[in-house]
Amino acid sequence: MKISTLCLSSDGKWAALRQSKRIIIKYCDDRVSLIQRVTSDVSYAFFNENDRYLFAVTKGYLSGIILFKLINDNWKFLGELQPFENLNLINPGLKKVFLDDTVLTFVYNNRLRIYDTNTGKLKESRSVMHAPLHQYTGGDISWRFRLLT
Repeated sequence: MKISTLCLSSDGKWAALRQSKRIIIKYCDDRVSLIQRVTSDVSYAFFNENDRYLFAVTKGYLSGIILFKLINDNWKFLGELQPFENLNLINPGLKKVFLDDTVLTFVYNNRLRIYDTNTGKLKESRSVMHAPLHQYTGGDISWRFRLLT
């Protein structure tokens, strides 16, 4: 099966690869840290700015976001982020995305979806009037998701 590179970490230490419905995260010297089967083909992936998280975006009817975290120099599969019912997380209503050590926050026009960055589980989904106008914790990684819409 063909293996293709999805992305490289900014420090040059890690590579994320795809092979059909598998994601392979390896050191750039070819030692493998993690091989993970996923439910859908991955179309795009990126490491965050400090290379502690890997986001893999799947394609299909309800495309999703798969989250990985670097812990003690080993990658851990956290899971696929729970989407809206019948709607992708990455959609035209997505305005901002913030990441810190405890939460990943998706800010939509009038809604917040907050995920735990240690488990990948949805912590909170609530309606917030004019959500993009509020302040949120963490670094703004919105520009990474603009490439996908």
